[in-house]
Amino acid sequence: MDEILSRKLAAINQESVPTVRLADGIDLSSPPGHPRISFPAPGYTPVFEVLNRTTLASSLGIQPDLISGLVSELVDVSSHPAGVCLVSANLYLRSNAHAGSHADQPAHWLAQPPFSEFDNRQYNGPVTILNLAALLEKSGKSVITVPLLEHIANETGFDWQTAKRVLLRTYHQTPTIWEDTFAHLSPAAGEFLGTLPHLLLFGTDAPSVDHPAASPIIACAHGGLWAGRVAILEGLETDRLPTTLRLDGLLQVLWNPMQIFPDAKGALVTFFRTED
Repeated sequence: MDEILSRKLAAINQESVPTVRLADGIDLSSPPGHPRISFPAPGYTPVFEVLNRTTLASSLGIQPDLISGLVSELVDVSSHPAGVCLVSANLYLRSNAHAGSHADQPAHWLAQPPFSEFDNRQYNGPVTILNLAALLEKSGKSVITVPLLEHIANETGFDWQTAKRVLLRTYHQTPTIWEDTFAHLSPAAGEFLGTLPHLLLFGTDAPSVDHPAASPIIACAHGGLWAGRVAILEGLETDRLPTTLRLDGLLQVLWNPMQIFPDAKGALVTFFRTED
């Protein structure tokens, strides 16, 4: 295993799990078809639909006769002349890894990554959620800088140097459509987070940790986090959370089997607040 990641994972064995009420879990997941999360553009939002041969050929810009086999066609499997028993065969699914709540994987920014996916232990465990929505609104900017990260830490008594899992809330109210003005990390902020000695996971309710025009992302916030082997969660839904500046608790992340790709995995995310 990667040396940097091995060192960080070794410390997980000493983690103390907070006391939480499992019945009070808060769902932070956004559905994969949500139009506001599609990255890098609205047209990339995944569509889970049944397409017949003609519709599929039209979407691909080819002639229908070039598509072999059944494509989302109804097949009558009934053996009785008085009625049909129709079954759709060879369903077609259009999807995209980077929509809905998802976890970026190394293949998203590296052509030949040293390992294919982050360890599940990075996503599950004690977590702190920091609410930047008011600070971003006050500044009138959408860039999350190192001073801003330091400011929220000072305001809430949070210590970045001991942090293992951190999620950021950047919206007062989650938008219903794609907006390219979402809050994102500056390259320096990504680098800062990557240098933190214990950080395993960084998450955001924005569609991406980088600006949609960032290129190459390995030279921006994605690359800074990767330098510290910090796993990334994007596209979270934070509207259901209390509006306090800081929330501590436990994070549970499961994978959506319909949205697992080499570059990202669809995530089902639940937050359990620490009992007072």
